[in-house]
Amino acid sequence: VRARRGHHALCAYVHQRSHLDIDVEDLVESSVSLTSPSGDRVIGSIHLDMLQTVVTRTCTAIGTTGNLQWNGIANTVALSAANGDPTLLFDGLDCPDPYRTQLTEFLDSHERRTPPVVSGDDALGVLQIVEALRKAAATGQSVKLP
Repeated sequence: VRARRGHHALCAYVHQRSHLDIDVEDLVESSVSLTSPSGDRVIGSIHLDMLQTVVTRTCTAIGTTGNLQWNGIANTVALSAANGDPTLLFDGLDCPDPYRTQLTEFLDSHERRTPPVVSGDDALGVLQIVEALRKAAATGQSVKLP
């Protein structure tokens, strides 16, 4: 989110497939084009899927020489070289509940009168990305971020 000013544009497909009584997208496919701090153009994809019956939570970074994958369910990080089997870098990471950690940090920063790690600008950036995803999906057009 802090790098949001480097984003050029995104496009998206969002859909609500579940029959829950809440108005929420449960499937999102998005492509993002951004500029890295070094000025290189980077393309990424985001797949959010709340429809799967098996719970998964992963994040994969794909590079020119291999992939790095975090698995939030198994609490592991593995590196897969282009020409070899995955190497487990971290196994059984002690990962606290991120929501509880963020709330505790926010309350502590208020008590200390110091800026929180996640600022209001960060929250606004997330909302801008979500709204841009919704707009891109509704219009079928690529949307530029502020």
